[in-house]
Amino acid sequence: LFWFIIMSKKECIITGANGAVGTELANFFMKKNWEVICLSRTKHKNHKYFDLKNPSKSINYIKNRADLLIHCAYDFKSTNLNLNKNLNILGSKKLFLIAKNKKIKKIINISTLSAFAEAKSNYGKIKYEIEKIAKKYNVINIRLGLFKSKKSNLYSKIKKIAKYGYIVPLIGDGNYKLHITTVKYLTEFLLKIYSLNQINKIFLVCEKKNTTLKKLLINRNLKYQFFININLKIILFFFKILEIMNINIGFTKDNLLGLINYNNKLKSLLPYKNF
Repeated sequence: LFWFIIMSKKECIITGANGAVGTELANFFMKKNWEVICLSRTKHKNHKYFDLKNPSKSINYIKNRADLLIHCAYDFKSTNLNLNKNLNILGSKKLFLIAKNKKIKKIINISTLSAFAEAKSNYGKIKYEIEKIAKKYNVINIRLGLFKSKKSNLYSKIKKIAKYGYIVPLIGDGNYKLHITTVKYLTEFLLKIYSLNQINKIFLVCEKKNTTLKKLLINRNLKYQFFININLKIILFFFKILEIMNINIGFTKDNLLGLINYNNKLKSLLPYKNF
């Protein structure tokens, strides 16, 4: 009986298992009693080595006919927009081919709301190209909004500013619309999409009701909190200076452009959760 239970466990392979989304998904599927194979570049006793530069090195960790593969891996250092040189694009393509040859039952590519044809950020442009490749391999593309998790660097920085910010600088008037993706929302969606037949389309997985950066930065526990509106062009110029001086503050111009820009044509479709 014990052997039967072990053998009947569902298998989930997660690339980029050291990132915020990958970590949360790995923990979730483990709690659901799935066998989870974590792939990442991070030296971790429970992770298998995976690098987008050469996914073939990890081919032995990708089991034949595994139930699910979720592709979260992304190398932020690779910003070259040449489609034949960016390792995120090339590495993802190689991974999808390996998964197809291994007859993985369902493959999901984690993307972003900032991915669309006229994307403003390099991150969005690259993710959009990966989505197009994914479609050719019958991979399900899932676009996430701002990921609400303590493990998310971006979300954590915003909440840290809110916690200690008596004087808070805002992008413009602070009313750029944002859509949040919670861990609960994402995991519930993944379980539902896993149970369905293969659907070769893009899903927007986030809360339908939008919020704004200003709302996220409001701390109602502070008696006094002052917001300073700063023109977006001035902020972008500031980030350009930081880039020239090679100063890293943990938040880049590309992070900002990706955060506040997504496809306006899709606003009315959020969340794209019709099965």
